[in-house]
Amino acid sequence: MFTNDTMLHTNINGVNYLQFKKLLELNIKHCFVLNELNFSFKLQSEEKNLESFKTVTKDFNFNLDNLCRPCQEHTNTVLIVKDKKGRNIPEFNDCDGLITNQKETPLAITTADCIPIIIYDPVNKVIANVHSGWKGTLNTIIINAINKMQDSFDSKFEDLLFFFGPSICTQCFEVQTDVRDLFYNKFSYLPNINQIIKIGKIVNGIQKYNIDTLLLNKTLLNNLNISNKNMYFSNICTCCNSKYMHSYRARKSNIFGLGVTIVSL
Repeated sequence: MFTNDTMLHTNINGVNYLQFKKLLELNIKHCFVLNELNFSFKLQSEEKNLESFKTVTKDFNFNLDNLCRPCQEHTNTVLIVKDKKGRNIPEFNDCDGLITNQKETPLAITTADCIPIIIYDPVNKVIANVHSGWKGTLNTIIINAINKMQDSFDSKFEDLLFFFGPSICTQCFEVQTDVRDLFYNKFSYLPNINQIIKIGKIVNGIQKYNIDTLLLNKTLLNNLNISNKNMYFSNICTCCNSKYMHSYRARKSNIFGLGVTIVSL
């Protein structure tokens, strides 16, 4: 259903997964999980979450004992995974991205419309998994991630490959003036700012705006002279496809399911 130029859609024992074709070519284990499984502490217990992780790690041969999951808080903090491995590590609180060069150390982030971004350095064999919601995008978490890869592993910007997983599309990401102003005030210097922020509909007398967070991340990378050919986009909207994917916007509630993105060297 969701297979396209960049993505492969597979079903394993009744669970649907998406994978990037390019990452498969590079032999990088990874997957995006559709909504047959849930990873939300608000909707289910830690035991049920663990069962969901067990299902995915078994299907893709991830090392469950070493799996690292940050306690995401919509920050722009990205941390390095070295010798500390395993779920629920206190050092990973208030963190929205993880980086490692350790093999058999899966990195997991959860999303429900936010952008899951996998960054891979094929030269130094370093992988990052980043949760970039609108706050993370506003606070340039993707720049923090690649700067940390450069500082800690000598990654070169021109070598990095970027994989933007399923997330909310521009048409579905509708905001009011307060959020629009945050983005405009910070990024008004960008020549394509009027493509990133578009005037939307008027709803009940209130002017709405649509923000293209994918284009903004792409533009930030272009400004670092990172080529478009190093970027891969799923071109799949979680909100438009909320029948199959977890979506905060589509649920219109503070209680919503979470999908997971896992990647491992």
